[in-house]
Amino acid sequence: MKKILADYILDLRLIQKNVRLFLVGGLLMGVLSAFIQLLLNLYLKQIGYGEGFIGRVLSLGSFGAMVAALPAVYLAARFRIRPILLLTIILMSVAYFVLSLSPWSSLILIAAFVGGLLMAVKNVVSAPFLMRNSTERERTLIFALNFSTWIVSGIFGSLGGGWLHDVYLRMTGSDVKSYQYAMITAVVIGMLALIPFSLIKSPEPRPDDISRIFSWSALKAKRTLFFKLTFPYLLVGAGAGLIIPFLNLYFRNRFHLEPGRIGVYFAVLQCAMLVAVLIVPIMKRHFGYIKTVVLTELLSVPFMLILCYSNNLNLAFLAFIFRGALMNMGVPVTNTFMMESVDDCDHGLINSLSAISWGGAWAVSTQIGGLMIEKGGFVGVFLVAIALYVISAGLYYYFFSESETREGERIIIDTGSPR
Repeated sequence: MKKILADYILDLRLIQKNVRLFLVGGLLMGVLSAFIQLLLNLYLKQIGYGEGFIGRVLSLGSFGAMVAALPAVYLAARFRIRPILLLTIILMSVAYFVLSLSPWSSLILIAAFVGGLLMAVKNVVSAPFLMRNSTERERTLIFALNFSTWIVSGIFGSLGGGWLHDVYLRMTGSDVKSYQYAMITAVVIGMLALIPFSLIKSPEPRPDDISRIFSWSALKAKRTLFFKLTFPYLLVGAGAGLIIPFLNLYFRNRFHLEPGRIGVYFAVLQCAMLVAVLIVPIMKRHFGYIKTVVLTELLSVPFMLILCYSNNLNLAFLAFIFRGALMNMGVPVTNTFMMESVDDCDHGLINSLSAISWGGAWAVSTQIGGLMIEKGGFVGVFLVAIALYVISAGLYYYFFSESETREGERIIIDTGSPR
């Protein structure tokens, strides 16, 4: 146990200043995102829109993320990361401000698309940046911490979003205005990310970065490896898109909970996810990348079945917590495995391909999920998501179960495909 703690502390000390600043900025952006994620569905429902339209809004956000994936790689290769991050947070704040106040459905859809697009820019440029500013030793921890910033921000966003809604409701007496004011407050918090992002120091991109990223001959030569890395990830994105955007409506519709209590539930989920993600480096060292991903995906299935069929609030709440913690444990491991499986020059490309896979699958499945819920409730979407998760876990094991070997504590990845 002492050795585990000592290794963990050493890894933390190895994290560079650029990474620390990036994580702080990401935390503030995450608070903005968490506020919107909690309140937007409920707000749209309050002003009279059904799950079908809500699914369309969420789908367009994911479609924006997919559209941005490859251009974001070009930006990362052409410009320093600091101006990219600064412009991204400014424009994203404007989009979410519009989203909070617009009475027109067309403008809501456009703002959702732009917000998703800009969030994808930040996410796509992050992985190559983190790879360049880390070593193999602390890299898994950094990816776990990067993912954890979204979890921590989710705690503040979930608690703060529900609490601010209630505060503004008492002040204004209007449910609609209370949602709007809470989301505008989130925009102000998100703008604070300008401070840490402005302090990041990064070198000029190398002249050959663009040609490497957009080498289609290299992409064709490595298409089998890229397919194996991204297709199971696409299936997880499709399953997640069916259920995750609607879990606040799940508790609102099935158990008639108010926004404040839903916010508390989501905050508890984020706490559980934080604990789970922070032990991921330990699991990876013990089980390896692929076994960790497969185990966490399969262990989440029984809890999804409980959510699917249970009408007991306490049981559903516990299943909600364990499902979220288990599924999100695999995310930083999957991302690190993707990056470690390709050459350095392909980091941006594989990150963008994974973003396209996830974003495209999420965009389609969210639209389908909204329509399925509107017409038949939540049982169908949970069952389809379970099937997708099981298939994804099976493919990860089939493709990569023999790709890892150990040299002492170091894990060597050989995917058996041209790199």
